[in-house]
Amino acid sequence: MLQCTPSSYLNRAVAKALCLALLVCGEAALAFSQATATDLTPQRNAVVNELDRQLAAKVTMPPTEADRTTIRNEAKFLLRIQNKPALYAVALSAQVAKDPVNKFKADVDEARVDKQVGSASSSTGSTSLTSKGSVPAILGFAVENGALETSTSGTSITFTGRPVQIIQALQDIGWTDSYKVIEKNLGLGFLNRFALGVTFDTSRTGQNSTFTGNANQLSDFKFHVDIINHRDPRDKRYDNKWDGLRIGVAQEMANKLFRVTNDILMSDAYQALFNPWLDTTLDNITDAILQNGSVRNNDALNKALDDRLAAIPLPANPADLATITTFAQSTEKMLAARKNILDFVGTAPIFTFDYTLHRATPGVAPQPALPDTSNFKLIFEFAPIKGGSFTSNGAVTIFNSQPQTIAANRIRDAQFSSQLDVPVAKSIPKIGNVVLSFAGKYEFIPDDVLTPATNNTIFGPGLALRGNIGLGQAKLTIPVKGSGVKIPLSLTVSNRTELIKENDVRGNIGITFDLDSIIGRLKP
Repeated sequence: MLQCTPSSYLNRAVAKALCLALLVCGEAALAFSQATATDLTPQRNAVVNELDRQLAAKVTMPPTEADRTTIRNEAKFLLRIQNKPALYAVALSAQVAKDPVNKFKADVDEARVDKQVGSASSSTGSTSLTSKGSVPAILGFAVENGALETSTSGTSITFTGRPVQIIQALQDIGWTDSYKVIEKNLGLGFLNRFALGVTFDTSRTGQNSTFTGNANQLSDFKFHVDIINHRDPRDKRYDNKWDGLRIGVAQEMANKLFRVTNDILMSDAYQALFNPWLDTTLDNITDAILQNGSVRNNDALNKALDDRLAAIPLPANPADLATITTFAQSTEKMLAARKNILDFVGTAPIFTFDYTLHRATPGVAPQPALPDTSNFKLIFEFAPIKGGSFTSNGAVTIFNSQPQTIAANRIRDAQFSSQLDVPVAKSIPKIGNVVLSFAGKYEFIPDDVLTPATNNTIFGPGLALRGNIGLGQAKLTIPVKGSGVKIPLSLTVSNRTELIKENDVRGNIGITFDLDSIIGRLKP
């Protein structure tokens, strides 16, 4: 039996609501309609165009240093909260909505069915006949009990992760932002295609199967390469989807929370934060206009405005932020959009390669030592149904040194397997997405070969008989929502095992932990 112990949405909504509360202003109706715009660019362009019109009547172009005060005063009047509520509605939305939406990315990642966290089917402890196409982005941990292909059951402990993102997880950078850094850096993008994994076989300690983590128990070393893989919800190809989610939620907030918004943004406490920000913004705008000599077609001015709007201060009261964030996370529009994104992300095809070095059980004299083996596996995965997945593996295993067999064939076996994953329940409270999987595997052993026969190495190797092995499996994977933990339960039937030519039925259980889910919530 296995043993194991195993940011802030508010302001977008807040500011947009303010537009409704300011209907007494001459621009209020127009401001609210603009507040539902998808990004800051139209709002910023409107500011530039209006500033250009105001300065054209008061300043001769190109302006001189003597015009600094006039430029600054016109910009200050234009950028008052009362005059541009829509601008600040969108700016605050962009700031506040980022955090909860990023946390929803972690939810989407947790619901994925394409990650292989546990060991391969040839291990003494495994719950999967077919290897999935993805691995954890940061680090995964699995404990599984019961063999599938061999005659001897055991417990395996597997660690899998990507070195690039493991290092990033130790740095002061958010889960979403870390992936953007990778996408912008060609070197990091290339290195992030690779993942490493190690498996420990606890049966190699003798009868008590205690995990020690020493070199003797290290049974497998895996090298994983993504050839084609866009299942990560942080991938830039999904940015438009996430932007649409933020905008949709902001519009819903504007309809229901305008009183809260008005109370926050028009309060003396927020004005104390806003006024210093405005002073710096006015200095930057004035410098950009004087340096360029005009307002229109001024890249420096556009950049100055974009940078300052991205740094607009958030309300200081945590209670205000918590109230709006909680509402944003529970809104039906948010939940529906999350499901649509999950279904969209899950349709991306996957094509990957795995290399696994299997270290043979150390021989005990006078028994012969067994050779190590290398397994080369191609994995293809696509989504024939929403939320589901179909995966196929093609693999061959060779001996790393000349084996002691009758035919002395360097090819140990060839394998082909497929698996269909079907979601049977979605978003169950406190559980998550329950997935039912059906898999089949065919293995061909061309020659009789020596293979470990028992858990205890003193009894020496046995003889894996040549021939064909067919296996079928049904598996139920039960997650523990928000924890990164999943519990796979499987039932496997086969026409024989490697050592015994008799029908076999086995039940297997495991527990897996994906650190991605935790990091995605703690450091969105």
